[in-house]
Amino acid sequence: MKLNYYAYHLYDLQTEEALRFDLEPFLRQFCANESIEFKNSFIVNGENVYLFRMMSGMFTYLMTRSSELIKKINTHDLTVNEIYDMLQQDEQLGFASYVYFDSHREQCFFGQASTFMAPRTKSLLVFLNAILSRIGLNRYVIRAEAMMHQAVKEDALTLPFMGKATIQFDRENPFFESVWGTFIGEDISCNDVESFEIEIRPRKGQDIQDAVKSVIRGMPDEGLRKFIVRARNDLEDNLTDLYLAGKGSVFDSLENGTDQEISEEMQRKIRANSLLMEKIEDFAEGMSYENDGETPEDILRFSQPGAWANSLGGI
Repeated sequence: MKLNYYAYHLYDLQTEEALRFDLEPFLRQFCANESIEFKNSFIVNGENVYLFRMMSGMFTYLMTRSSELIKKINTHDLTVNEIYDMLQQDEQLGFASYVYFDSHREQCFFGQASTFMAPRTKSLLVFLNAILSRIGLNRYVIRAEAMMHQAVKEDALTLPFMGKATIQFDRENPFFESVWGTFIGEDISCNDVESFEIEIRPRKGQDIQDAVKSVIRGMPDEGLRKFIVRARNDLEDNLTDLYLAGKGSVFDSLENGTDQEISEEMQRKIRANSLLMEKIEDFAEGMSYENDGETPEDILRFSQPGAWANSLGGI
């Protein structure tokens, strides 16, 4: 699974101010609330969504897939049955993503890892803002921004292993006309062609750093729209995408496992990701929060035990 990272804040639509806000205590009390009817009432894209607390900072965010055709295959006799036929009347299949909320240098952020059919970050934000609206706090919305990064070419030249490279360049790049002339022919007009995209692929498992580094040194920056290299920072690390032109998200890769194993690995990855910490600090420096970490009283009370039960009676 891919673990993506997002910085977030609370935005006051009335004052048009960004507010620093730690979601974890708020969501902890939401999950502790025992109103099943209320929790069953959240729908995103026609499917029910649910949030469950696993441990400190860690939650599972699930979505039903009632409209999907999911089969159960017996590999012994190759019989096929509907998976939904196995469920009881009040049961649904839930596809889980894993969300970990944390903060660094007073900037709140979360990491989210999703299995193939699980809900993504856009769905999570719709759900979170629906919660605020349902409890009468629709003056506020949660806004999130992916942590992005662009590497420096000089850094890439020090990497010990490189795999596939993808380069996209447009007509402003000096190589455009020579590539056009070589593969298409100078007598054919290129007026309607916007860009070229070239992939350099290694043989399976092979290191092609000499070839890729040669391209890095020789490729002009003008008109370079995309330059992505699959590389390792260390020979023991997993391959990851390094963006030398254009920006890519800061992320980690997770192995599938039990909920406990995934939770523990997510926290290890976050603690070990120095680039993530650097980007969060950059984000915090660029933000202007109006509340100095003080959560508005009308939303702060929902981070206290018992507040949800007392408030939902009138909803």
